[in-house]
Amino acid sequence: MKKWTCFLILVLAVSAGAHSGDRVYPIYELTDEMLAKIDLRDGSVQEWADLLGEPSMTLLDFAYVYIDLTLDPSDLDFRIWLAWHDDPDRLYLAYICSDDVYKNTHDYSADGSNQWVDQHDSIIFVVDADHSGGKGIFNDTVLEEGERIAGQTQVYEAIARTASGPILNDSALQYQTGDFGWSVFPPYGDAGGGVFGENPTVSVIELFISPYDEWDGFHGSPDEGVVFSDLSAGQTIGFGIVVYDIDQTPRYLTPEAVQTEDPLLDLQRWRADFYLDGLLLPADPSEAAVESDTWGRIKAWLE
Repeated sequence: MKKWTCFLILVLAVSAGAHSGDRVYPIYELTDEMLAKIDLRDGSVQEWADLLGEPSMTLLDFAYVYIDLTLDPSDLDFRIWLAWHDDPDRLYLAYICSDDVYKNTHDYSADGSNQWVDQHDSIIFVVDADHSGGKGIFNDTVLEEGERIAGQTQVYEAIARTASGPILNDSALQYQTGDFGWSVFPPYGDAGGGVFGENPTVSVIELFISPYDEWDGFHGSPDEGVVFSDLSAGQTIGFGIVVYDIDQTPRYLTPEAVQTEDPLLDLQRWRADFYLDGLLLPADPSEAAVESDTWGRIKAWLE
């Protein structure tokens, strides 16, 4: 990944002018040849490191919310790779975590008290692929407006293992329909995971989703009324990640760049105005044509 070094030093310091923070996070392109080398169910992120190099995010990009706790890699440490693919348009995520205390007894077939992944070590992945923003869902949001918001911005739950059901879940579809929606099954979404060892326990989540910009509602079909996102190199998307670390008490980490009064709630409630900026990088950096450019041209390319 040395070919990217100069490019990333320049790009990551430039804001795309929207969403939260003053930084743009790299989202690497996966070509068809690269994608053929990725196995979502092998319980390993080695191929991600080999293909893409450095992760898009690490523990140092995050902060605890609701509690004053210093980041400690001996307690919790993780790496996150973000990637994208064109035709079909998909977003990919790989997550590996080392945790001194791993808590996960998740079972979708249990009663409602055990259905939500935020009671177990897991992650949330939120996406606003067309970078349109949006103020999200509040307590007084009517159903029709909630349907529109959930179609423009997606909130996915993912967990390394569960006793029943898929390890990837579309929060809006599952909550409204009581069942897993089309968005978490191939060809629109898929995931694999693994849990290994004790003290520390290493957990892995690998997934892809097909982002969409609008739809006809919770009970609609992907074949009718769904406008899937059109991803391309140079595009800036909105995204966010929440990490749940359930030790003796629940602990939540959100990206430090999300500077709101309640970043956990804002990310979970489709409030895309507060998402981070992710830049879709081309697999061949020469296509970006920015390594010898001036700052003004770099900013223009990002916009």
